Amino acid sequence: MKTKRNRKIVSILLTLSFLVAMLVPMAGPAAASSTYSVMSAPTVLNNDTPQSLGSILIDIPTVSAQTYSTILLTLPTDFALDWTNTGTSPVVSCVKNGKGAAGFLAADAFTAASPATGIENKGITRVSAREFKVSYRVPGAGDADYDVRLMVTLPNVTVPSSADGDVKVTIDKLTGDFSSGSVVVGTAGSGKVSCYVSDATTTFTTAGTTGGKIEIYLKENTAAAPETQSVKLKLPKGITWTNNGTVTNLTTGVTGVGQNLTATKDGSDARLMNISRASNTDTKSIYKIAADVSVDDSEAVLGQVDVAVSGSSSIDVSTVTIGEYVSYSAKLVNAKDPKDVTPGRTNQDVGDFNIEEGAAASLLNGRTITMELPDGVKWATLNAPSTSGTVTAGAITATGSDGRKVKFTVTNTPPCSKGKIKFTNVQVDVAADYSGDIKVTVDGAGVDNQSLVIAKAAKSITATADTTPEVIIGMQSQPGGTFKIVEGAKEMLINGKDLKIVAPSGVTWSKVPTVKVIDGDVSIYTDSITKNEGTVTIPIKSQSTKPSTIEISDVALTIDRTVPEGYITLKIKGAAVDEINNTYGPSIVAGGAGGRTFYATGGANPDNAACGLIFSGRDTAATVDVAKTVTPAPSTTKNKVTFKIGDSKFTLNGKEVTMDAAPYLKNDRTYLPVRFVAQAVGITDSNIIWNADEQTVVLIKDSTVVKLTIGSNILNINGIGITMDVAPEIVDPGRTMLPVRWVAQALGCNITWDDATQTVTVN
Repeated sequence: MKTKRNRKIVSILLTLSFLVAMLVPMAGPAAASSTYSVMSAPTVLNNDTPQSLGSILIDIPTVSAQTYSTILLTLPTDFALDWTNTGTSPVVSCVKNGKGAAGFLAADAFTAASPATGIENKGITRVSAREFKVSYRVPGAGDADYDVRLMVTLPNVTVPSSADGDVKVTIDKLTGDFSSGSVVVGTAGSGKVSCYVSDATTTFTTAGTTGGKIEIYLKENTAAAPETQSVKLKLPKGITWTNNGTVTNLTTGVTGVGQNLTATKDGSDARLMNISRASNTDTKSIYKIAADVSVDDSEAVLGQVDVAVSGSSSIDVSTVTIGEYVSYSAKLVNAKDPKDVTPGRTNQDVGDFNIEEGAAASLLNGRTITMELPDGVKWATLNAPSTSGTVTAGAITATGSDGRKVKFTVTNTPPCSKGKIKFTNVQVDVAADYSGDIKVTVDGAGVDNQSLVIAKAAKSITATADTTPEVIIGMQSQPGGTFKIVEGAKEMLINGKDLKIVAPSGVTWSKVPTVKVIDGDVSIYTDSITKNEGTVTIPIKSQSTKPSTIEISDVALTIDRTVPEGYITLKIKGAAVDEINNTYGPSIVAGGAGGRTFYATGGANPDNAACGLIFSGRDTAATVDVAKTVTPAPSTTKNKVTFKIGDSKFTLNGKEVTMDAAPYLKNDRTYLPVRFVAQAVGITDSNIIWNADEQTVVLIKDSTVVKLTIGSNILNINGIGITMDVAPEIVDPGRTMLPVRWVAQALGCNITWDDATQTVTVN
């Protein structure tokens, strides 16, 4: 028990000792961090001559007492410092410190670290032709110094011909309170003259400029750099200098004849301006040349105007852009790329677009601009546009009643500055059958009937049929081709809405077809698919996350006698693909609650009385041909046919024909294969219709339609049932056999029986 108690006491004491240690402040110097900057970074020539680089400023917030702080400074490769004497080698000085005279001082020269030859300044130690050390310390046992600034000058540095661009000095900490870093002390290049223009872009029209609007700057990188006629400024074809340039020395402030540089329009070529120097007395300077230009619109090209810069002096550029030559016109431009929209949908976003002036006052004050969309597209949302310059736009209102065209008034009061009208967050309504580019056409107030693509509409769905079998007028339950409905992108079929497949007038669905999704993940209510006369309705349960395909098979159509010859085309429509015609109430005025801003909704949708038609007659997203109606061939020919019981051969108009099954007697009735019964009574093959699902055969002769069902003794003539004493049947090898007498009599044929020869003759 005692041992355990002692151990517990020891543990407590150890814990207390750790806590006390954590409360005692740590002793030691605070971390200092020096920063590096440059007083100026001059442009120097890469011509292997000594030149001054920028002075380096070193700022140190705090410095430890009696500690040497040393850094190594390294110039780029092939640069060389001048170590011949103290007047040409680098110099370091303390230009500011918190302690004053007793503070941070330059260290004495470290002779041991110096080369055997050469001279070093106080605080500077040569390491190589392009390397040296800077050392400083706080003397004595006093407190640390603070707020220290050192300056290192680089008076005589040879710049090699290989140098190009920034001249960077690398700084590495060796000891003490300095930190590592780098600083750019100059820019090396071959040009003695830099030529440039201001950031502002000057625009001008055929009137040219006045008041010295064209300003070009020449910056000497060495004194007296532009030699006699050393710089030439040449304008492009069709644009000439109006006058001599006015030269201002921005360094000395002297303008005109009081300084050495002149800008003279060439006497033989007005496109050329010659820059010349009267003497070489000016210091290194920056000159501004102000001039004006004239325009020959028969030769000048609209757009950016570049001046060619040349001459015997070394110049850093070959061209400068002085402005833009524009015309008094306004243009329609895309601010953003056209967007993809979905046919049949409302509030579809389109790409932003601008109306931009080519020159100030191009848009005419007080005039009206109209903006029109193509047929099948209507304006949904048009917010007030933003504008720039002196241009403003009035309220946007509809013109006409179809929602395709709007207008607004431009205000552009002099004095004018070039401006824009910017349309953003624009939306449109698109008809279900629309496809292709959606263009806006803008006209008026200086805009000359220009069109611009702001959106692209791809079909929401497409439909294709595997086959288009021939069907006959006046016939029921005829097979059509299997077809597929394919989404153009995901979510094209709207969940909770109905997809409708509508047959043309005179064609009805004989039964509900088989509908299934064969690709993708769109979901349908399979058990809720219905048919009503010529319409099959497919409810969409949920939208797809990838483009999906729906297959419709087991198509059976009834064709009445009003259907013309040609293809049977089904329309694919309904709220699942036609949101716009199934959303807004009927007959709501433009701007009315629950309606559209720029147009009134139409009368009630025949397929959805609660909604108004927005695009009348444009409610079909896709169509597909599933059958082809053919004009029936002549249904009768005059034949004489003789059959013999048990013989697979018969004579047709005196010619012997072989059957694939022989006639037989059953219940005193003669049975023949269906095709040969039809031939016997003068019916062509195209007027013989077999329905395997219903086990029925239909024979058409003129206006008479005879229908028989396997196993049934009911003979149907033009819809009227007659009871036979026998029934059609199927025998091996799967041949349909019909009682020839009943069929022949139903179709108005004469039939005789010869018992002695066991033959039947049909006329």
